[in-house]
Amino acid sequence: MQYGPYLYHLADYKCFNYILSSPPEPLTTANIYTQIGYVHQVAGDYALARDAFETVLVDEPESPKVLLQLGYIYSVPNTRIRDLPRAHQYINKALEIGTYNITTLKTNFRPERSWSVVLSRTILYANSRLQ
Repeated sequence: MQYGPYLYHLADYKCFNYILSSPPEPLTTANIYTQIGYVHQVAGDYALARDAFETVLVDEPESPKVLLQLGYIYSVPNTRIRDLPRAHQYINKALEIGTYNITTLKTNFRPERSWSVVLSRTILYANSRLQ
């Protein structure tokens, strides 16, 4: 285990968790949960990332960025939460809500670099749905 990146993400998590009960303006609780989801995702804890992103959907059910992140999380290979039909469901919903092309998908989608193959496949799937 690489402790440096792990401790960095742990510090981020502690910071976001600290301000969660009273986010400074203009941030909202949904913004903080989104960041917590990113922290868990980068740390490789996809179940906790999923939980944080799904919490965002309670307040913002049509957040394209969060829907795309959930689509990504459910498509990561070799994880206990992998569920491709659910991944496609979230990606399709994001595409119905937002206006996307490949450039905006690459810009708004925040997977770790090591999962570039998953990202490429997800973008190819999304692009096929756009046509």
